[in-house]
Formats: sequence, C-alpha cells, structure tokens
Amino acid sequence: MRTMMWSRHSRRIDPIRRRQMNVGAEAAVGDVLLFLHADTTLPEEYAQAVEDALADHEVVVGAFSLAVDAAPTKYRIVEAVVGIRCRLSALPYGDQAIFLRSDTFHDVGGFADLPLMEDFELIRRLRRRGRVEVLPQRVTTSSRRWERLGVVRTSVLNFIIVVAYHLGVPPTRLAGWYRGRA
Repeated sequence: MRTMMWSRHSRRIDPIRRRQMNVGAEAAVGDVLLFLHADTTLPEEYAQAVEDALADHEVVVGAFSLAVDAAPTKYRIVEAVVGIRCRLSALPYGDQAIFLRSDTFHDVGGFADLPLMEDFELIRRLRRRGRVEVLPQRVTTSSRRWERLGVVRTSVLNFIIVVAYHLGVPPTRLAGWYRGRA
C-alpha cells in the first residue's frame, strides 16, 4: 500500500455530502480511501489495522467497531446493538469510518447520488463483491444525536429509515425524516 487518503465530513445532512466525498476520493493519490465523520475519531494504529484488513483480497470494504463518547450504560447498549447488527448484516454505517481500496471505490461508481443512505448503499453494493470486515478496534463517535433525540427515538428512527429505504421510500423523504421534518 502506497499511501492512505482519508476524508472527514460532517454528520450534518447535506444533499451534496456524497459529492464532496466523491470529489475527495477522485483527488486522492493513495491506494486506500478512508471516510471519517467529523465527530468521529480513529483508534491508535488505525492505519496498520486498515492495511492488515485489506491485505486479505477477499475483503472489499471495512469499517471499525463503534464506541460512543459518553459514559451512561445506555451507550454501551447502543455499541452492543451496532456490533450485533454489523455481525448479522455486514452493513456498517458511515460513522464507523468506512475504508476500501480506491480502485474498488471507483469501480462501483463511488457514493450514489442520494441525500441520505449513501454510505449504506455503498456497502450494499460492495458486499456483493466480497467480504465486509468490521475490525475489533473502535472508532469513537459523538453521542450528540442520541443525546438530542434520545437513545430509543434515535435508534427507532434509524431502524425505520433503513426499513423504509428497503421498501422503496424515496431517499429525499427519508432525509426529511432524519432531519426531523415529516
């Protein structure tokens, strides 16, 4: 692996976020891309962990396990549920610092033209090509959204959005739900 490019982007829903990530990926000169949310921090030795994961050519995309930066037990439950979801579905979300080979990213056309779910859709397309690896090392993400909306409400809303996406609800409507506009 020559070098790694990573991109930090805001959790704020922005209809052009996927364009920003695609432009960053296009400008990257490295063999590996890592997309990192602005409110998420990488673990120590993340670069070696990514390199080791992608050394296995069956792995097409990876992400890290999730830690939330707040002490209450309810956040340990969120972390556990995310871990179970990732093991059962092989669908980590963008706040888990998605990484992959740059040629693979470009081969699948990058992030889809969606106002929401672009990370989810990318992983769905990639897992058809090979294995999704969720590393045991943890990224730490902000508890801000869970604190603002509540853990149960945030978790239920996320679940409803994923189910609705599978059922064909337009992503523009889903983005409105996510932003709190019905």
